[in-house]
Amino acid sequence: MTRATGPSPVVELFIDGVRTRAAAGQTIAALLIALDAHAWGRVPEAESRRARCGIGTCNDCVVTVDGVPRVKACLMPVQQGMQILTRRKVS
Repeated sequence: MTRATGPSPVVELFIDGVRTRAAAGQTIAALLIALDAHAWGRVPEAESRRARCGIGTCNDCVVTVDGVPRVKACLMPVQQGMQILTRRKVS
């Protein structure tokens, strides 16, 4: 028997300086995809990329989190107050 648990708790965080909200436990990559970010990571000397494998074997989805570079967005769950920097061009 399973029990309905209701909505997930919400956390507030920042992506490229913009405040946003996400479900607690959601990965950064899932959040960026939900926000329709078509590209955010960048492998050295390449075009902007986004999550490709989704299991941490490639490096296409890397972001900077709270000053730590090259964090794999597909593996990192969001947390309250997190500061995420992507490498996408912001206009």
